[in-house]
Amino acid sequence: MIAPTQGLAAPRVPPAFRIAPYTAASIPEATALARSPSGTLYVTTQRGVVRSIARPGARPRLFVRGLRDSTLGVTFLRGRVYVSDLGRVVAIPDAAGDGVPDGPARVILGGLPTGRHQNDAVVSGPGGRLFLGVGSTCDACRERHPWSGTILSFRPDGGDVRVVARGLRNPYGLAFDAAGRLWATDEGRDEPDGVPEELNRIVPGGRYGWPDCWGRGGGRRCAGTRPATVTYEPHSAVTGLSFAAGRWGAAYRGNAFIAHWGTYRGRRHGRYVTRTRLTPRGPVVSRFVTGLDHPIATLFEPGGALLVADYGTGRIWRVTRRALPRARPARASWFGCGVWEPIRTATLWPCTSR
Repeated sequence: MIAPTQGLAAPRVPPAFRIAPYTAASIPEATALARSPSGTLYVTTQRGVVRSIARPGARPRLFVRGLRDSTLGVTFLRGRVYVSDLGRVVAIPDAAGDGVPDGPARVILGGLPTGRHQNDAVVSGPGGRLFLGVGSTCDACRERHPWSGTILSFRPDGGDVRVVARGLRNPYGLAFDAAGRLWATDEGRDEPDGVPEELNRIVPGGRYGWPDCWGRGGGRRCAGTRPATVTYEPHSAVTGLSFAAGRWGAAYRGNAFIAHWGTYRGRRHGRYVTRTRLTPRGPVVSRFVTGLDHPIATLFEPGGALLVADYGTGRIWRVTRRALPRARPARASWFGCGVWEPIRTATLWPCTSR
């Protein structure tokens, strides 16, 4: 990853929303967000440090330090904070969920493969199990380790490890929707140029095509694999994923909000947060937060606010909805996979089917 930058203008959101810092203090190299039932926000950072924030506007406090670099995932479950750092998952007790650890970090799962990518997001799911995205060790190769390019499931003590899905190059963001279904973002191959980023509905035993097949029928050897539910701008580097619960109204209920970290390959890609509506006619994608440096994580609060962690600036942003007079309709344009939608700007990405 790259060094954070400072001094960018405030990000931009649609007129019906407002955006403000969650806390006045920056958290350099923020990578992931999680929340306890009592409202404490946990923020992991690239250099093995986790900080806690008691409430919006409060100053960050040190929760734990001394973890491995590339600390990329965090979740709270049953009085413990689970952190995904390089090649392992650790648990830190915090029974009250107040951001004050009750004991040292303990490794519950180790020996995870690392290389070009590593283990990323960790989330809790149905039945009290944990789910972990494990990236590939290469851009495109035949992996030797059975856990490379997979999503794993295991008990909170690290036992009973199961491979849930295979064929995912870098399943960075994981989230369960309101119906209890697991979804994952997946970063497309760097070569050949033009391979899209993906949002995938994860099913047990699913094969998702990497390294040979991508998107909705691209590449080769696609037979028996599951196509992406949604494809996004190539090289935009999809990372954090979160689903809206409905506090913003019916139009937003169940929408996916994805951070696009962004890269530069001849031109700038990504560096925004998208909103994806999954409709009977197909997905509808629009840019929701722009003007970010390197957004990496999204998280909805129970009250409906959307949190966005910007690794590049160290800022945690909070997006809330506000009442607004009815606006004039924008022109209709193509966006996403062949769906008409009134949006202000659009890019047409070709869609194919397997």
